[in-house]
Amino acid sequence: MIDIEKEKPLSLSEATRVMPKIDGKKLHVSTMWRWCKKGLRGVRLEHIRIGHRVCTTYPAISRFVNKLADVETLTPSDIRAAVPAYGLTPGSNTSINHAEQVLAKARI
Repeated sequence: MIDIEKEKPLSLSEATRVMPKIDGKKLHVSTMWRWCKKGLRGVRLEHIRIGHRVCTTYPAISRFVNKLADVETLTPSDIRAAVPAYGLTPGSNTSINHAEQVLAKARI
């Protein structure tokens, strides 16, 4: 969670400038917005609204990138082990079973 007393807010366009270039191109602001709203690989970029402007922070970007790295190292058994932590049991929801099958096929 962003603490504006300790973290300096950055507009999403300012935040794109701190991100590394990919294939020689800087990240587009709409990509940052998508990461805030929809996320990437189940991880959302923390953001706040200041008036009409959407902002994030350097530490929030760092947390986002680190969580993405953690997600890549998860195995299906790690995901199944986390399911009861959310009050669900394995097999209690068909969408969870479907997701596990998709992850297994993708070897994730």
